[in-house]
Formats: sequence, C-alpha cells, structure tokens
Amino acid sequence: MPLLNMVWSIFVFFLLAAWIWVIVGVISDGFRSKDLDGLAKGLWVLGIIVVPWLGGIGLSRSSR
Repeated sequence: MPLLNMVWSIFVFFLLAAWIWVIVGVISDGFRSKDLDGLAKGLWVLGIIVVPWLGGIGLSRSSR
C-alpha cells in the first residue's frame, strides 16, 4: 500500500505542476497581447485568480 500512496502523490504533484504551468502560460499570453491596454490586462489576471476561487466556493456551498 505505501507504494500506491507514493505513486498517487507523484501523480497529484504532476497535476499541480501542470496546472501552474498552464496558469503562467495564460498570464504571459495576456501580457504579450498588443490589443489589450493595461487595465484590461490587470482585469484579465484578476479574473484568472478570482474565478477558480469563486468556483470552489460555489462547489463547497452546493454540497451542504
């Protein structure tokens, strides 16, 4: 059983690293965009950070 726990931990760590990689890629793509001004880029980053938190709060409230 400890081997299975270790494999599961490695898998979860890989998913976390992949998620961080995607977030960094999306944010850098937003900052490279020439058609967005500074305010739109700031709102884009804020949306990327806030929307997953709102989704998590919504899921936790719906499970009650």
